[in-house]
Amino acid sequence: MSTQLNGLCGSATGSIFDRRILRRVARDEGPTDEGVVEIPQTVAAVVDVETTGLSLESDSIIEFALRRIHFDGDGIVTNIEPAHVWREDPGCPIPAEVTRLTGLTDDHVKDQRIDEDEVLSLLGDSDLLIAHFAAFDKPFLAKRITPIADMVWGCSCVDIDWAHNGFEGRALGWLCAQAGWFFDGHRALADVDAAITLLRHPALDNRTILAELVENVRRPRLLVEAVGAEFEAKGILKTRGYRWNQVKRVWQREIFEDRCIAEETWLAQNIYSSGNRPKAMGPLISQIRHEDRFL
Repeated sequence: MSTQLNGLCGSATGSIFDRRILRRVARDEGPTDEGVVEIPQTVAAVVDVETTGLSLESDSIIEFALRRIHFDGDGIVTNIEPAHVWREDPGCPIPAEVTRLTGLTDDHVKDQRIDEDEVLSLLGDSDLLIAHFAAFDKPFLAKRITPIADMVWGCSCVDIDWAHNGFEGRALGWLCAQAGWFFDGHRALADVDAAITLLRHPALDNRTILAELVENVRRPRLLVEAVGAEFEAKGILKTRGYRWNQVKRVWQREIFEDRCIAEETWLAQNIYSSGNRPKAMGPLISQIRHEDRFL
């Protein structure tokens, strides 16, 4: 057997069973021949944006992709609609680093503009918007097209318990790789199609990932703000899942409403006991409207 063939099929110390083959994410369109076609259909719009940078205040969208999917009551995708992609001239040069990541140049976006009417027409009868990192995509889109702020969003990054489903991390590319897929990232449509592929993937309980996301989006949520937490508590708060809100200058996290008592108990023991020197008696807890998430 030649050395080259050995490299493909394994050697004395390895075999083909030590390797994993990744398939390219497909841009499927039309009926999937899966699930039950129901009337009316439940429709989600999966979206992604590319921007000139990370600052909501000073950066702008340069590419926006949207693809709608239909799914049944079990979260099985029954139909995938054609994709829509818009580019937009930000009115300033695209930074070199963004061009390196996305391949988008000033010439690609020159005199281009997002068709707001077309976007709102597509989203108007969508039941849900989904992005893989909605905390980034939703604010940029809401800034550009105001009515998007009031629509219901789900996030395939945070609305799925990836660890429970046997995955590591939450990055889109790494999740796809663990599921057996690869794609060319940092372009809006590629990210949309990768997210759809993940949503169709089986979860640990044999439902789809999409079914878990939809269930979690519908569950009532609370915002817990650990006001007055001692500075030294930041490590334990971060481990617990709290994130620093720079505007409010407070550690906060979302929880499901039915986990409120357990969270209050944890905070009382770890943050608000006298030995932890808190500057407040307890946390602030408020209901989260679906429309207010990710803003």
